Amino acid sequence: MTKSFISKIEKFLDHEEHFDALNFPHTSDFQIESNQLLLEQIQFSGGEKQWDIFFSRLTAFFEFGMLIEKNDIQKMFYYGQNIDKKLPKIHFKLPKAPLFNILKTRAPLFLRKLGFNHLPDAAKMACLLIRVEENKYIVLMTKQAEPWLQLRCESLKKALIIHDYN
Repeated sequence: MTKSFISKIEKFLDHEEHFDALNFPHTSDFQIESNQLLLEQIQFSGGEKQWDIFFSRLTAFFEFGMLIEKNDIQKMFYYGQNIDKKLPKIHFKLPKAPLFNILKTRAPLFLRKLGFNHLPDAAKMACLLIRVEENKYIVLMTKQAEPWLQLRCESLKKALIIHDYN
């Protein structure tokens, strides 16, 4: 009975430990690209909206990011490096904000909901959540403070809108 009870508790807590098992790459060489005009110009002409390519181009501008589709994390980067491990499903409902509206929160609050408790520097980061399609989201985190964060958000919004219209 005790083993069965322990295994049930482990299954219940299992989703909270997915991210803790990820080994993050060393970050000392990474430098955030500070040129806002470069961020505004990351679009490309591919004939259709390819959010995965757009997302991959954001790695130079943010410390941490996730591309989420239908509550599955499709891609993730950390300080310029792609995380290629098996990524868990999200167990909570993301807000249905208007398309391209950038929602801001503190990174630790969002990461705690994911069970991602051991991200270095999370306490210093802001979290940006952007819905780009019906069930597709881009989550970005940065240590930039206001007013630079506001400038970064404005440039990001321009890039999103240009990409959507191409």
